[in-house]
Amino acid sequence: MQFKLGDKVTVKAEVLPGKDYESGDIMRKWRRWEGEKPVAGIIVGMRTVKEGRSEYWGSEEGYRFVPSKHIRVYLVAISMASFIRVLPEDLEVAADA
Repeated sequence: MQFKLGDKVTVKAEVLPGKDYESGDIMRKWRRWEGEKPVAGIIVGMRTVKEGRSEYWGSEEGYRFVPSKHIRVYLVAISMASFIRVLPEDLEVAADA
């Protein structure tokens, strides 16, 4: 389902950034985290987050991030001061909308 800005939604889970350390490289991963109960919020935007690895390119270049996967997420405001990133499959239209 496609959501629009301002839609009232119920969130089942959010995605959080994390890192894995494989074979000397630093891997950036996004992990799905499911809370104890659903949270109500309002759609305030969309973003594309990236997973990938930081590779060492030499002493002059340093480390560079090389993306391997792009993930589309919705930004959902849950209060006036904070928003969370949510996968489309973890959103439902709110019952009171």
